[in-house]
Amino acid sequence: MANQQHLALLKQGVAVWNNSKERNTIVWPDLREANLAGENLSGASLPWANCIKADLRKTNLSQANLGGADLRWANLEEANLEGANLNRADLSQANLSRANLTQVKLVKADLRKTNLSEANLQGADLRWANLGEANLERTNLSQANLQWVNFAKANLSEANLEDADLNQANLTEAKLKGTNFEGANLQGVRGKKILEREKSVLC
Repeated sequence: MANQQHLALLKQGVAVWNNSKERNTIVWPDLREANLAGENLSGASLPWANCIKADLRKTNLSQANLGGADLRWANLEEANLEGANLNRADLSQANLSRANLTQVKLVKADLRKTNLSEANLQGADLRWANLGEANLERTNLSQANLQWVNFAKANLSEANLEDADLNQANLTEAKLKGTNFEGANLQGVRGKKILEREKSVLC
């Protein structure tokens, strides 16, 4: 369960949360299993927050700082995370289906078995992120930085990777039926035989 003092302070609004002297004493915000669905948390400072199993459906977290946050099993369906900092965050097995993740920072984030189906990650920075076994079906990854990303056994069926940078990415055993790689940088990609087999590269 969430720390009720942390939750009450956050629900007073982002300005109160970010500027509160009390908040400055909170090293790791405890929002476990918190119900924040539909809340406006745009610009919130929540680095290293514990958000395990939190309900964040349709929550506005644009430009929020969630660097290093623990979001395992959190429900972020249709959430707005545009421009948010999620570097080194743990989002394994979270639900991000249809979420807005444009220009989001997910460097070295853990996204194993995460549901990102139909999410928008246009222009996102996912360098060194782990998306092993993630569901990226019909996800928009156009113009994303995907260098050194692990997509092993991920489902990228009908995903859009147009103009994405996949330098040194791992696509071993990934599902690539109907994936759009038009204009993508595929230098050093592991699993090129799969690409050729699926005839998905549209160069």
